[in-house]
Amino acid sequence: MKNVYHIQIQESFVVLRNLKKENKKDAFKDKFMKLLPAIRQHIKDRMETASKKELLKQQGYNTDDFVNDLYIYVYDHIDELDIEEEDFHVWLFKAIDTLIQDALVEEEFDDFFMENIDDYSKKEWDAMEEEFSTDGDGDLVMLDELDDSSLRKNNYELRDIFIEDNEKELTAKLEKELSKKRINTHTQMVLQKLPMVTQSVFDLHTLRGFSAKEIAQIKRMQVEKIEALLKEALDLLKSSFKSRFLS
Repeated sequence: MKNVYHIQIQESFVVLRNLKKENKKDAFKDKFMKLLPAIRQHIKDRMETASKKELLKQQGYNTDDFVNDLYIYVYDHIDELDIEEEDFHVWLFKAIDTLIQDALVEEEFDDFFMENIDDYSKKEWDAMEEEFSTDGDGDLVMLDELDDSSLRKNNYELRDIFIEDNEKELTAKLEKELSKKRINTHTQMVLQKLPMVTQSVFDLHTLRGFSAKEIAQIKRMQVEKIEALLKEALDLLKSSFKSRFLS
């Protein structure tokens, strides 16, 4: 089933392009801004991750800067697009990704966490979570203020991670032992340890509803690479839950 929010973006394409042709800039901006809740949250998540990893080329970037840059970019280019209506949501997130990537320095990967994820003790896991929560990362900003049932809240759930039919029993056991907040916090903590591109791919798939093929277009990468990154994120998250809560 296609993401409802994606459909809303697609349906706005013809309207926005006509408003541009008619030079109705105020009406264009009003229509564009109505698409922004999930887009703004996606930008905010990426910026917070980049800031914590010290990947921003300069400090002072904020969500509104990128929203404004995105609006200008869309307004300048929408009448040049040779795409179908159903491809507009992918093009829009590709534009976001391009703008954000231009603001980042190259990330240096730390493989230590991923290589040792099965070996951490309960004490080490708890210390990691305490540090994570102290840094203010334990609660992602929610979209509760948006009264829109089509938008996915920024809460990670076990069904995002244990996706195979043969994992239902394991999922039920974890859900019985862990609160939704604990599941969400642990998932955020592990994702923050992963390379930014891996976390971004996982979020685009899980929170934003894009397929691997669509993410490949957004990221300008091969589908096989996107599938590998999704598998890497899922495998590491599964290992972390099993190591911490089931060992």
